[in-house]
Amino acid sequence: MAQRHLALYEQMSLAAARHRVQLIIWPETAYPYVLEEPLKEGVPPGLSALQERLGAALLLGLVARRQEGQLTNSALLLENGKAVFQYDKIHLVPFGEYVPLRRVLFFVNKLSQVVGNFSPGRDYSLATLRGHGKFAVLICYEDIFPGLVRKFFRRAGDFMVVLTNDGWFGTTGGPHQHLGFAALRAVENRKPLLRAANTGVSAVFDHTGRLLRSLPLAERGLLLAELRTHPGQSFYSQWGDIFVYLMALASLLMLLKKD
Repeated sequence: MAQRHLALYEQMSLAAARHRVQLIIWPETAYPYVLEEPLKEGVPPGLSALQERLGAALLLGLVARRQEGQLTNSALLLENGKAVFQYDKIHLVPFGEYVPLRRVLFFVNKLSQVVGNFSPGRDYSLATLRGHGKFAVLICYEDIFPGLVRKFFRRAGDFMVVLTNDGWFGTTGGPHQHLGFAALRAVENRKPLLRAANTGVSAVFDHTGRLLRSLPLAERGLLLAELRTHPGQSFYSQWGDIFVYLMALASLLMLLKKD
């Protein structure tokens, strides 16, 4: 079904490009083939040609292979037919993308064929979209971790993009629950957020966490939005959970004083 899926993404992307957009976003692992060191070796001619036809930057999810042979769950930004930025997912799903304590839990792979063997990324760098500033890319469920997201915005940044695959949840409440976390990350860091999910819910939030537009669960379509970026840093981006730590310290001092 790989070719059918690629043809569908191409068709939808060309439809989006007719609106003269600056950035087109595909979900997590939308590209169905493994790319070998895309920043160094380049991307397949068909993918490169498609991005140039679009006339817009293309951000897509895929699986990449490092020179050492390790697989990464990655996002790739294409401009002018070339790969200009790659983000490798940092917070992998335990027992889904890797086995923690593999030497101890050696029997897990025999119990399930679904467990992957991905390697985590380590770089909290931001991508750059010309004319619209810098943005962080989050993959899968990384947007449920406040501390991880904050690390992208400690110095700079204008907005964030989430590429996810919530197909595992089907039509349950899971995708909606996951969507709610995105609003919190926008509020904490005061950054707009674009969310592309292969089965939904795709959505756009402003920097206050307000849902501007969304595409319903299990409904195919394009989600077009005009994004207003928001530079600067929020209190949380700068200081993190210091308020929580101060309250915990104050509570401890009150208990000690009471004794």
